[in-house]
Amino acid sequence: MLKTPRKHLSADKPVVPLNKGNPHRLQKGSMILLDGEITEINTPPNKADQFRELTIWVPETGEHVEMTCFIHELKKSGLEEGNKISIKIEKKFDVDSLTRDLLKPQ
Repeated sequence: MLKTPRKHLSADKPVVPLNKGNPHRLQKGSMILLDGEITEINTPPNKADQFRELTIWVPETGEHVEMTCFIHELKKSGLEEGNKISIKIEKKFDVDSLTRDLLKPQ
């Protein structure tokens, strides 16, 4: 099973609709949209009163993605096992490029 770095999701951020018209799931800029289905919601061994672990099946990659969310945001969003969701991955800035610019001789 593919393990990914755990990130916290925020339910108050906009939800990206399912990407019907783009077979490669790519859009302008550096963004990827993946459609998936929540297959499991588990309680982590530590901080069980604060977090829930989601396992999401992504058919395009044939892999599972695991994420940890705040329990109150998961309840507020109404997400549960079997729900179809979209995952938006967007590059905010390029650290390597920024570092090169800062270290460039002047």
